[in-house]
Amino acid sequence: MSNLYSNLNEKKFKILTIIGCFVADLFTAGYIYEKMAKEEQFKDAVAVSFELAKTYNPQLQDIPMANIYNELWQMFMLMLASIILFFLLIHSLIYIAHYYDKSFAYSYTKLYAWSGGILMTLFAIINLLTPPAGLFLIPGAILLFIAVGMKRFPFKSKEE
Repeated sequence: MSNLYSNLNEKKFKILTIIGCFVADLFTAGYIYEKMAKEEQFKDAVAVSFELAKTYNPQLQDIPMANIYNELWQMFMLMLASIILFFLLIHSLIYIAHYYDKSFAYSYTKLYAWSGGILMTLFAIINLLTPPAGLFLIPGAILLFIAVGMKRFPFKSKEE
């Protein structure tokens, strides 16, 4: 394993860290979108919710569900996209700060690499036969490589 790190200097490893973490972010964002953006599941959940609400409030019987459903679906998709984009934006800002040697960003990236590496790998092993989940072995391995490498390339504050 040390052979993998011997060809890297601190700057190359830092760039690989940022790229690797962002790849893991894209895997996570894609998986969340793939699992959540299923209109049939959403439609069934809304139907059950409306039926339950109608039992407690009979005045809801007169409201056309089709209009409300379409608005709820559009709002749900907008919120899902917003949350995913916010997640990617925040992580991008942290990676930029990591590039410029900010200690909080290094600590966050180190925690993310260890926790994400372990959890994504376990998630992939447990769900190995499920195609989208089994693919988490890739970002899990990347994050574990980064986590181990961060021991080899510890944070050094800039001395002014």
